[in-house]
Amino acid sequence: MNSSSTFINNMKLPVHRWFRFSAGFSAQWVETIISQAKERGETTVLDPFSGSGTTLLASEKLGVECLGIENIYLKC
Repeated sequence: MNSSSTFINNMKLPVHRWFRFSAGFSAQWVETIISQAKERGETTVLDPFSGSGTTLLASEKLGVECLGIENIYLKC
């Protein structure tokens, strides 16, 4: 089973392991995608369904502007 599209690997990471979010996906996969976009130029990430915040945390870690929407609006 390819775990890059699941939350399984996140259970070893700080913050991500605080609770299990079965609809989440790999923080490493998100960081890879954002890094690739960042290499092509200035990048802003919009996550319209923030869930456990994996995308927002990865964006912040990589120094990329991000906007997340769930039940509340978050800007980092």
